Amino acid sequence: MAGFRRGGAAAALLVCALLLTACGGGSETSADRETGPGRFLKPPTNLCESVDPAPFVAEYGTPRPGEDHLEATVRDCSFEFEGRMGSAPYFLDLFADFRPSVEDARSSFARMRDKPSDDRFSALATVKKLGDAAFAFDEEPNDHEVRSILVVRQSNLVVTVWWDDTVYGSGPDRSEEHRNQIRSKLANYAASALTRLATTP
Repeated sequence: MAGFRRGGAAAALLVCALLLTACGGGSETSADRETGPGRFLKPPTNLCESVDPAPFVAEYGTPRPGEDHLEATVRDCSFEFEGRMGSAPYFLDLFADFRPSVEDARSSFARMRDKPSDDRFSALATVKKLGDAAFAFDEEPNDHEVRSILVVRQSNLVVTVWWDDTVYGSGPDRSEEHRNQIRSKLANYAASALTRLATTP
């Protein structure tokens, strides 16, 4: 799993997001009528300086300095939080895909949402009041790991954020309450990132 978390995070995260359960979640809003190049025109060189992991800091502590990955108009930032007893480090990744137009971003988002199902993934859940459209799901690649993933589109930007929760022994907390708490943190993190990236010079 190291390739997902460090040097290959951007490409691996995109592959992960393209293997989703097809159940119609996260549909575009009828009020979204924007066309053209969109509002996000210049990807930041240092994405980690443009985003803030604050939604996770109160519960998980201050992470190590974020690690940036650059790939043309794609940016990826990974934060590593110290693990607790019985757990590996927690990873918070944000993958920002700056598409050349709103229409291209809309098509990319739709492809990510409508891929065939895979039994590692939970059903998609629509996330309301976040960007122009958003959906979330969980991935369970093995008995001791759960990734909570959220994908959101705003204008010509498609952002994917995930939280990697790996606990050995008893396994991670799979309760609905905990998964909802993580999803709420991811939504707050994504919303903050969208605001910051919209004003990045």
